[in-house]
Amino acid sequence: MIISATFDEDILITNAPGITMTFTGTDIPYQIQSAMVRNDATHYYYNLDVPEGDGTGTITFRCNGTCAADLAGNPIINTPTSGDTFNVDNTAPTATVTYTPSSPTSGNVVATLTESSESITGLDPTSITFTDNGT
Repeated sequence: MIISATFDEDILITNAPGITMTFTGTDIPYQIQSAMVRNDATHYYYNLDVPEGDGTGTITFRCNGTCAADLAGNPIINTPTSGDTFNVDNTAPTATVTYTPSSPTSGNVVATLTESSESITGLDPTSITFTDNGT
């Protein structure tokens, strides 16, 4: 996942700006601190290897002292204006399928998705494969 910082005007860098990411949840109780990589005068990014587990990530922009300013010398604001929290969901969804008829038959069978652990959107029926005898 790429985390980006976009400034509304060119900035001058004195120390590399960085980010602190704090993850909370049952499976991700740790924190990452890293410098961001300069793409151009208004764009910086950090390439995040998404951690295992589920939880919520909170991003804080950080500078040690004054790390950057615009061309007029005004220091940058350290608070993200959007996208400062995100969800990490590595749990595969589950679903229940029922069959009609439910007893062995040589005729057509209708398979129906009756329950799922999370919302399903964009399901392509042609991507589902059933095999004979459950093998």
